[in-house]
Amino acid sequence: MFQSAPDELGKGKMFFAVGMSADRIVLQLSILDGHISISCQGSRGKTTWDSVDGRRRHSYFLSVLGASSRKMEALTESPDVFTARLEMQKEVEEFQIECDEDPSKAIYPEITGVRFPGKVCSCGPDAAGTNKYFCIEGESGSTWDVFLDLKHEDSRKRVMWKLLQDDGTYWDDAQFLQ
Repeated sequence: MFQSAPDELGKGKMFFAVGMSADRIVLQLSILDGHISISCQGSRGKTTWDSVDGRRRHSYFLSVLGASSRKMEALTESPDVFTARLEMQKEVEEFQIECDEDPSKAIYPEITGVRFPGKVCSCGPDAAGTNKYFCIEGESGSTWDVFLDLKHEDSRKRVMWKLLQDDGTYWDDAQFLQ
């Protein structure tokens, strides 16, 4: 199964066929209603790769500096909005969002170090985000939900985060962010 082609995020991705010298390999490309299928048949058998259609074509991962990344899940009611939960291990956590868990396809802030959601433009996904991180400042042990809204018109609001209170509701930060 392949996910990154054919779009700008498939750079450097390719298929390999392995066989003996002079082996005959038959490739078949099928495109039907946007679905792509590639089959390769040779002396070692047949392999088929199919595209992933629609929104599931790419996965997004919250990549926290110094920690393992975690997959963001699409909201059922808003399939273009992805979320992941972050428990603060220290008072400032720095993060990017990676497309397909690939650091060369990072979503990052235009200016690093800004600690308030909605105050800095998001850039990417691309490889230009080296050492550029969104920052969450809070108490160690506090829980935050990070959101990626792929369709938001304002790039300052494509990546947002909210503090989760003990009762499961979000802290009302509307006045704080004005």
